[in-house]
Amino acid sequence: MVVTTASEPGLAAARRGRKATAEGTAAYAVGRSAPYGEWLLFDVPPGGTEDLDESMMAGAAVKQAAGKVKDALTGDDDETTERRTGAGAETP
Repeated sequence: MVVTTASEPGLAAARRGRKATAEGTAAYAVGRSAPYGEWLLFDVPPGGTEDLDESMMAGAAVKQAAGKVKDALTGDDDETTERRTGAGAETP
């Protein structure tokens, strides 16, 4: 098991983490002991762990779909600024 300390630089910690993940995955694939691949190493709480964040995608997807329909009906291929999503897009 790889233990990372708070004083270890982030890049070194990431490398150690990738190495530990690769070793554990390889061990699990060949049927050797790999605790991180076989079971959770902590107790799962019985409740209260649900993600309470709200998705922002539904409204944006509907807005983009409506714009595509409008573009198809009007023959306009230019994306209007209120629906622009690429580089230079305005943030609300």
